[in-house]
Formats: sequence, structure tokens, C-alpha cells
Amino acid sequence: MFNKDLPLFVWSVAITAFLVIVALPVLAAAITLLLFDRNFNTSFYDPVGGGDVVLYQHLFWFFGHPEVYILILPGFGIVSHIIATFSKKRVFGHVPMIAAMLMIGLIGFIVWAHHMYTSGIDTSTKAYFTAATMVIAIPTGIKVFNWLATMYGGSIWLYTPMYFAVGFVILFTIGGITGIVLANAGIDTSIHDTYYVVAHFHYVLSMGAVFAIYGGFYYWWGKMTGLNYSESLGQTHFWMTFVGVNLTFFPMHFLGSGGMPRRIPDYPDMYQFYNTLATYVKCPRNPWIFIDSRDLIDRMIGLVYYVEKYGVYGKNKPKEITADFIEKWLSVKYVTNRYIISAESIKTTTLEWTLTSPPALHTFLVPPKIFTTGKHYKEYRWNARMHTRRKFLPLYLGKLELTKDRFCTTIYITYNPLITNHKIFGSKELN
Repeated sequence: MFNKDLPLFVWSVAITAFLVIVALPVLAAAITLLLFDRNFNTSFYDPVGGGDVVLYQHLFWFFGHPEVYILILPGFGIVSHIIATFSKKRVFGHVPMIAAMLMIGLIGFIVWAHHMYTSGIDTSTKAYFTAATMVIAIPTGIKVFNWLATMYGGSIWLYTPMYFAVGFVILFTIGGITGIVLANAGIDTSIHDTYYVVAHFHYVLSMGAVFAIYGGFYYWWGKMTGLNYSESLGQTHFWMTFVGVNLTFFPMHFLGSGGMPRRIPDYPDMYQFYNTLATYVKCPRNPWIFIDSRDLIDRMIGLVYYVEKYGVYGKNKPKEITADFIEKWLSVKYVTNRYIISAESIKTTTLEWTLTSPPALHTFLVPPKIFTTGKHYKEYRWNARMHTRRKFLPLYLGKLELTKDRFCTTIYITYNPLITNHKIFGSKELN
């Protein structure tokens, strides 16, 4: 198995670890200098003593901008796995997806001053950071279009993890487009520190990264615990969150474009309409805002009822919200066998689905051997193993081999979408 064949989530975490190692020492230095200024009478940031008042901003944002990629990169890996699994296809452009994450991680270190267009930096510096920031749209666009290409032509399973993954792509794309707007120094000068910026980073992180986390939770929950979640509750969770966050944060684009500043507790009457739309308590159009916990539970019951009636099972028969209905769907003991993700029932290319749910302790006595096969690899993969009938080995075919008095697991991986998994485990033709 080659490094470029590693799962995209593994790559995303490795790149995130690199960003953490490089970025955090700069923050540590910045707050250490601040501590010296406040307690030991130094002048690193004090112009009176020869310091630079903007230096702290430079140091902070040199850490701060890679930090947003530290938050979102693992989400990229999670979403890639979910979309590939529930499209029953391999991720389109596996190697370009790795390259895009590497480019995002590297370029993220040279664009920090786009947060500082109003701090007094000169025009040529603004021009550089505008151009460098817009360059990040290239690898990000590669990832978005590769996700769409993965779904295109696939046999899509629309279950809760896939809902959250698709929601991530939609919301992250909206946040990325507003990021391109904010990358331009001339525009950012007008809308800096307005609610347009609030809408932007909430679409990217509070809605993008969080949707990826939710999707990963539903995707691996069965593998981690051996239990399945309620599909109705899962889809209710998605629709409540998706509709709610859009009704809350999308109007902020209009508020920011109109000049409403952030961090100000009051606003003039000209901003009343969109503030009401975004924050009006008990507004039936915005289920994201609640008066109290009972209000939340009431809306949960109503939405679970609607999702069960029209969404999951497609039933149009009227139902009454009875005590049994509430107990059935809100009981923590209720699980469903709506679907089971396993090596027999779904196409995937990561090793955890070859194991039991939950995986046993000490799953592999020794690290498994990975043999990657596939039609488009056979010309340059020296270790590709072929079927006796010259057909490529099916997806995740595993067996135990006795080598030098030690058992090791050999796992064969193929990307042939024409071979179904239910035919794998009955086959004994492994050589």
C-alpha cells in the first residue's frame, strides 16, 4: 500500500497535525511577549518604548488563519469518506484531493493579513494578500467539484450521514464564496467587522465543520458502539439544524452589506427586519431559536412526526401524536435497523468496515498487509494480485496467513464498482 492510497481522513489529520505544530508556537510567542509587556515593563507592542502595536495582530493572525484550516481539514476527510461510501463509489480524484489539502495547508500560512486590511498596512501588501487569498479558492474548488463528481453517476443512499455531508458541501461553498468577497481589500474595507463577516465564518465553521462532525458521528456511530441510531431522529436533527442555521445566519449577509457592525448590542431601526428574521424568539420560520427546553422538545416532537410521516417511510396516512408515539421516538433505548453499514452491504475502502461492530481490542495481532488492485493501477503496481480467472479481487477480501509462526491479516482492496460485496465472503479463490 502506497502513501497516496491512505484514506483521505488519515491524510487530513496528518496535515492538520503539521499545521498545529507550525502555528501554535507562534501564538505561544505572541502571548509570551504580551505577558512580558504587561508584567515586566517591556515594549514589544508599545510604540512608546519602540515597539509595534500591529505586531501582535500579525503574530496572532499568523496562528489564527491556519487555525481555521486546523478546524476544517478533518471535516474534509470525514465528508470525503461519507460521500464515497453513500455514493457507492471511490472518491473521484483521490490524489488531487490529497494535493488540494496539502495546498490549502501550505497557502494558509501566507494569507494571514487579509484579516488586517483596516490596520494600516500599505496598498502593495493588501494587493499581495488579496491575490494569495484568492488562490486558496483553487484547491478548495478542486475538493468541492471532486465531491460533486463522486456523487455524479453514483447509487446514492440518502441517509443521515449523507444528508449532513451534502449539507456541508452546500454551506461550505456558500461560506467560501463570501470568503472570496472578503478577500478583496477594497470590498473588505467597507464591510470589515460587520455582520457579513459573522455570516461568512459561521457558514464555513459553525455550519461547515460542525455538519462534518455530525455526519462523521452518524457514519461511525454504529461501528463504534454496535448500535444503530434512529433514522427519523437523525433526519429530524439534520432538517432542524439545516433550516435553522440558514434562517439565522443568511440574513446577516444583508445586515453586513447594509453596514451593521458586529459586537454592538443595539442597532438602528433600519436593521429591524433582518434582525427579527434572524433572532425573533418563537418565530415559526426559525426553529433554531427556543424559549426554553420545553419549547425545544415540543418542536422536536412535531418535526419527528413530520419526518416519519413524509420523509423516511413515505407514508401519507394521518397520524396522531400520542404518548406511545412520543415514547417510541424520544426513548434513548430505541434503535432501528434501518440500515447497517458493513463490508457485506456497502462499498467502502477503509479498513474499519472489515471489523466487527464495535471492533474488538487488539484487532490485528500484527499490522495488516494491504494489497491494492485495480484496472487503472495494474501497469505500475508491482504487488497487485490477480484473480485466477484474471478478474480483480473484490473489495476488502481478507484472510489469515501463517508466516514464520505468526498470523497476519492480508486485506485485498479493489476499486472495481462492478463487483458486489455479497459475493466476496463466500469466495475461496484468494490466490
